[in-house]
Amino acid sequence: MRARTALLILLSGSLVGGCAASVHSVAPEKEAVFDPSMLGKWKEIKPDAGNIEYTVEQEGADGYRISFVDEGHTITQVYTAHVFKLGSALFYDAIFSKISLKNETMGLNDMAVYGTHAFGRIWMTPDEINLGALNEDWLEKALDEKKLALHYERGDPGGGVDLLLTGSSEELRAFAQKYADDKEAFGAKLVYQRIK
Repeated sequence: MRARTALLILLSGSLVGGCAASVHSVAPEKEAVFDPSMLGKWKEIKPDAGNIEYTVEQEGADGYRISFVDEGHTITQVYTAHVFKLGSALFYDAIFSKISLKNETMGLNDMAVYGTHAFGRIWMTPDEINLGALNEDWLEKALDEKKLALHYERGDPGGGVDLLLTGSSEELRAFAQKYADDKEAFGAKLVYQRIK
């Protein structure tokens, strides 16, 4: 049972794994932007993306439930996301919700782990979603050179998060808004096209 739990914890970090993440939500409360055109099935566009389909459904009044199954059709991961505006820029904030392996489903409480938030820029059209994830290399260099005054802790690279931002939601929003148009800060681009 312990080996399976460890596997589930490791897999749950795959959407945000090996990156910078935040302890606190970056999305402002009650200010989410809900766009029904995001709902549906999507596929990542890159040569080695495989055949994974991402299903986006509405969750609550203004959130999204994002789920996908690995290529071996054995592991389902589910995330909760919100889209929000800072100035004229759109951002996303996503947090792991649960993971299923065969007949076993585990959420954050079951795994005794603390959820971390991945955030970045988002650009949407009816048939394409572009995500500009927070660039970990840029962030690490800027923190090491003391160009940023963000609160953070170094994570465990084997645990899925290398840099853990620990500042308040307000601090993170101010940072995100300041660097919203910096192509290096939010330069890790992921492109998804609509399947249906």
